[in-house]
Amino acid sequence: MPDIAEINDLAIANIAKFKGRTLGAGDKVIGVSKASAGGTFTNYLFEDFNLLSEGYNSSYVPTNWSMALTNVIFGTTNPDRYWEPESGTTPSGTTGPYRAHGGSNTSGVFTTYSNTGYKYMYTEVSGQYNKDFLLRTSELDFSNALSNNTLKLTFWFHMGSASNFDEFGALMVGTSNSSTSAADGTIGTGFTAYAGTQTSTGMSIEYWDDDSDNGSSTSTGISISGRQQTGYHNSGYTTTASYWRKATVDLNSVAGESSCYIWFFARSGSGYRGDICIDTVSITGEE
Repeated sequence: MPDIAEINDLAIANIAKFKGRTLGAGDKVIGVSKASAGGTFTNYLFEDFNLLSEGYNSSYVPTNWSMALTNVIFGTTNPDRYWEPESGTTPSGTTGPYRAHGGSNTSGVFTTYSNTGYKYMYTEVSGQYNKDFLLRTSELDFSNALSNNTLKLTFWFHMGSASNFDEFGALMVGTSNSSTSAADGTIGTGFTAYAGTQTSTGMSIEYWDDDSDNGSSTSTGISISGRQQTGYHNSGYTTTASYWRKATVDLNSVAGESSCYIWFFARSGSGYRGDICIDTVSITGEE
């Protein structure tokens, strides 16, 4: 294959920056597509939950988000419990992160080891086993998003507990154009009946599945099920076994839609060590 002399009709010798970063000697540009010529990346959503107050009712969500217990997961099934904002450790011992993720999009390390107000959302499952939790974003407009597989949801998750204990259920992501139902099938992929460790349908999630903290090992499925991290908030939180892990969802199926909601559905497991946590939710895409 001959060397590429131009990108989008511009001579490579004249390109000083790529996606906002100044190129240096030896830098390589990989994955450039003529189909995306002229496109610019747009931030559709960024939420780190840091501005929330801590509490337990439907109002403890970001502006225009919802976790009303009247929302529908699938069929006539409603959630049993609310997600909760938390700035420190979860109340249960030997489970959960030491602190919030804090906003990085490349590493799972905690931003700070002191309680300075960084927050995340989690499912408190003590005494609430095999229960359903549902959280949705604000309405999102993807009408100008290109259908070239650049529209992505990323979020960071923590599903860790003490070794030899796996009391987790599952975490899933769905899309719909309904503000009250995660099962709506008009666009995207909503949820249907729960089966085993996941719903019958949902968006495919690619997620980090080991302690390397660099994405070198991933798994893909419609649910993140069972214990993931072997580390937790009082197990040596400066080791990668306790770090948050990154998950990515390809939203190409809803590119071009003018009204879309992203739903986070969690089913609790069999014990109190099964708290499921999410943080740093972001959606970007090319227009």
